[in-house]
This record gives sequence, structure tokens and C-alpha cells, in this order.
Amino acid sequence: MRGPFSSPTSKCLAQLAMLHAAHAFAAPLSSSSRWALRSPRSAGTIGKWRGGASSMSTAPPTSYDSSAYELKFTEMPSFTVSTEATAAAEWSGDLLVLPLYATPKPDGAADGWEKPDADLTEVAAAADSAFDGAVSSLVAMQEFKAGPKDSSAVFLGKSTAVKSVALVGMGEAGKVKYTGLGGALAALAKEQKCESMAVAVPEDIDDAAVQAMMQGMLDGLYSDNRYRTGDNIEKDVKLTSLTLVGTSVSTDGADRARKIMAGVNVCRDLVASPPNVVTPKSLAEMAVDVAMEHGLEAEILEREAVEALGMGAYMGVAKGSLEEHGPKFIHLTYKPPQTPTKKVAIVGKGLTFDSGGYNLKVGASLIELMKFDMGGSGATLGTAKAIGLLKPKDVEVHFIVAACENMISDKAMRPGDILTASNGKTIEVTADTSTRACSP
Repeated sequence: MRGPFSSPTSKCLAQLAMLHAAHAFAAPLSSSSRWALRSPRSAGTIGKWRGGASSMSTAPPTSYDSSAYELKFTEMPSFTVSTEATAAAEWSGDLLVLPLYATPKPDGAADGWEKPDADLTEVAAAADSAFDGAVSSLVAMQEFKAGPKDSSAVFLGKSTAVKSVALVGMGEAGKVKYTGLGGALAALAKEQKCESMAVAVPEDIDDAAVQAMMQGMLDGLYSDNRYRTGDNIEKDVKLTSLTLVGTSVSTDGADRARKIMAGVNVCRDLVASPPNVVTPKSLAEMAVDVAMEHGLEAEILEREAVEALGMGAYMGVAKGSLEEHGPKFIHLTYKPPQTPTKKVAIVGKGLTFDSGGYNLKVGASLIELMKFDMGGSGATLGTAKAIGLLKPKDVEVHFIVAACENMISDKAMRPGDILTASNGKTIEVTADTSTRACSP
């Protein structure tokens, strides 16, 4: 029995929701029932809530003890992004990337029409001349069609100004998806192990396209090694600089992309973490960290405050858990420096594990995936991270997560129980559709 919450939020939907939301715009926590952080900027002596512990162990745990596992987050690659108005062939470094366009199918073409190899752009032709025909040879040898997922690279030699040159497909002109180009750049950065990379972007590329390209690239470079060991650990990319050559476009879009993807990665990290690491307590702890780092207000309601507010439906789900995994009602608030013209609330489901309660999830119910029931909270707190970095000027944003577990114990709710929600509505717990209202 899953209690009065919606169905599990998948990882992909959580990330997508977080991305769209981001685009649209201390004192230690004790056992008290209510805790608030109102002025994080001036709280120089405020400590971070660690559940009564001064720190958490960084050594691998020796037993199934959730306190031995620390909620950690992946680090985003820190390469620089710059622009150069010079010709691509004049750049020097490890890897020069030349985008090419696919030939569109002519009107009235026969059914057996085959797409020809890509033609060189003016920029690629100049590079081909500078590199003794290496670019055109690569197109011919690979039969490069310049589809959106096509890429190929060749080593030119250590004695040349450019060590390697790569081709990436842009698809047909006028149908370019810059997020896809960014993904191709990420793949090349991994494959070629380059420290410096330049991309001959179209001369008319705009700020929005730069942002989309960078989001795609940072998305492709994401690597989660937090719970991997030995040969399963992926090596970090060596990339330290990315240069957009042949343009003088601003890099503001790249900066925005980095801030948005910081929030997306927080969402990914939370959803991918196991339920003995992401608990109601660690979610609240992480929310406080975000508030302190980015100047948001934070309020965490403990079990006593939740009960005092009459949140019977919420407590019905939460009361089967151990005390250490008790409910944490999280409320973060971003307030702009000027009077807001609108207010937005983002609410995310925070069920860090849903066992099903006494209607235990068995068989094909995929109980081992029920950590994903907190995907909504991952999207919400990831959005809080992004908004804290972007700092929109005219919107006030509230981030709300009712974090808890749905577990089995002698205190857990039972099929047939009647709960009373904070709005006074009574709810009968059933085994078929989780709950149903008893009163209109």
C-alpha cells in the first residue's frame, strides 16, 4: 500500500521536469519540531545539520549502516569556454572539430536515392587546404554523410599546430539541434582524450544555440563514479579548454548552461543514489546546504510540527519508518532582490523508498526500483540549485518536498485505516488504488 501519493516518478521525467523548471525562470538542526534558516548570507558561524554527528565517515562501510554512507555529488568538468574570431585553420591545439551538413533529399528523388557524402563547408575547405587534404580524405574514407549522430577523427601528427581533426554531423541545414552537437563534442572529448578542443561553429550562431550546445555537452560528460570501484570507475575527461572559433558570440549562454546543468546533475545524483543514502534526513540536510550556499530561505518541519499541523495523510505514510528516517517537510524559498512580479511553487514527491507497506511490492512490482519514488524531490531540489545560481530578478520561487519513507513496522498504517488530511478530508487506505476519499 503506497499511501496518498502519486505513482513513482521516473528518472528521466524527473530530470526533464527539472530542466524545464530551471528554464522558466546555521544553526545545527536539533530534535526540535521546527527549524528555520532565514539569513544564510550572514550566518558565518552556522553549522550544517549532520543528524547530531560532526562528520560522516569517508571510509567504505563495513556493515549495513546507513550512517556510514555519505550523500555525495558528482563534480562537473571545469573546462573554460572562450571564443576566437580567427579562422579555424589558424587555431592550434589538440583537437579541431569541423561540423558538416547533410545533403537533403531532392524533391522527386527516386525511391533508391542514396545520400551522398557531405560537402565541405567553406571553413572545412580552408582547413582541408591547410592540412594537406586530410579533411576531404577523412570524408571519403569514412563515407561521411554528416547525419546528426555521425562523427569521425584522424590524427595529424605531433609536429602540426593541430594534432587531430574531427568531423561531426549537423544533419540538414536549417534542422540543426545544437544539443546533439554538444553531445557529439562530449563523446569526442572522451574518445580523443584531448586537453584543448576548438569547434568551428557557424558564424551566425547565437546565444541560445551556444547554451543548447553546452547543455548537450555537459550532459554527455556526466559520469557517476560515486558507487563504483575498480575497473568500473570511468576516467575523468582531460579537457581544460573549449574554444568556439570563427565567431565573436558571447559566452553568456555557456555560463547559463553550466548553472542549469548543475541543477540537472544534482537531480541525477539524488535519483541514482541508493535508499540507504538518500533518506528524508539526508534530503533535508542537502536542502539546507543548497539554501546556505545560494542565499535561499530554508524551513524544515520535523515529526512533531507535522503532527501539530494535522498532516494525517503524510504521517500515515511516514509512521512505519524508524525514528532516524522520520519525515522531514522541506520548504526552500528563493526571493529576488527586487519585488517579484510573480510567485511560483514547485512541489516534488519525496518518498525516498516505497516498500508498499503491508501491501508489499513483490514479484513484477520491481521493489528494488522504488528508490525512484523520490524523483520528484530530486527535480525540485535540483531546480532550487539552478535557480539559486541563475538568480532570476522578478520571480519568487518556493520549493516544497514532503520527504518520508513507506515502510513496514508495528506502527505502519494498515489496509482499512482511515486518515485525516490537513484539509480535513478523511481517506480510507485500500490495497487496490492506495487510498480513496471518504468524504466529499
